[in-house]
This record gives sequence, structure tokens and C-alpha cells, in this order.
Amino acid sequence: MKKLFALLLAVMMVLASASVLAEEPASPDEEILEPTILDDASVIIITDLGEKGNEVYDKLLNGESVLDVFSEETKAAVEAKIANPAVHEMFGVVIGPGYQEGMGDYVCPMKFVTEYAAGEAVAPILTIGAEEFVLDAEVAEDGTVNVTFTGDQLAKLAEGAEAFVVVVNEAE
Repeated sequence: MKKLFALLLAVMMVLASASVLAEEPASPDEEILEPTILDDASVIIITDLGEKGNEVYDKLLNGESVLDVFSEETKAAVEAKIANPAVHEMFGVVIGPGYQEGMGDYVCPMKFVTEYAAGEAVAPILTIGAEEFVLDAEVAEDGTVNVTFTGDQLAKLAEGAEAFVVVVNEAE
């Protein structure tokens, strides 16, 4: 059922106007929703988007700019890193069994279908419940995106609120 829905969404994207596609050159789709976490610590686990994540996903598919679906503060933080934002990945996150209460920052190495270049600006937006955070991220030589979750963000994830990440980078 999920793949059928993804296929239907893909067809809808193809039928979208050229101006919408020009504004958001790459929207998330079923093929690239879930990154591979290259760390067996299991602090962060990839999951479904959840209700709010799916709402944001639908807005992006309908042509809204990623900067228009988040707060002004988040928008400013992304614009400080990226001039012409595009979305290639979007996925839900939950805290994993490797999390320990009170732990500090955690760098989560992720590999995506999208090939990111070493040093490329990437601005993952983490939404936990009603809160938004622009995470620090660095692209390594092999294209791995090392995303930093702060200790406070991990503690909020541990409380069980719905959470998802939208990965924003520079449009080509």
C-alpha cells in the first residue's frame, strides 16, 4: 500500500508544473526517504515520518518551498548556510536502545542515495513535536553526512514525541 501511494505521489510530481519543479528541483520520494546509519551504536533509529512529517512532505510535493513550511527562525538559520535550498531526503527518527540518559552530543554518520560532496553545505532540520532545530552537519570525503544531535535534542527524542528530519542542501 505504501509503495502504491509513493507511485501515485511520483505520478503527481511528474504532472506538476515546470515552475514548481524549478523552485524545488528535487523533492523527497520513496526511493530516498531512509538513509543508512553507519554506526551500530543505535542511538538514533530511522522510522516513518509520522503525521506532522507527512503533512510537511505533502506541502513540499505540492510545490511549497522548504523555507515556507518552517518557522522564521528556522528559515533564517537555513538561509545562513544555504542560498538556494533543495530537499532530497526526509525521514522520521526515534531514540534507539543505544541512548543513555544524560549523554552528550552524538554524531550520527548517515549515507544517502543522494551523493553529497565533501564540504558541501547541508542543513538538516529536526522537528521534535512543535520544536524545530537546524542541526550541524558535515559531509566527509566519502559522502557520508555526519549529523550532530545535541544531548538536549536526544533527551527530547527520548521523551517520545514525534520527530522527523528534512535534509536541505544547495540546489544545483
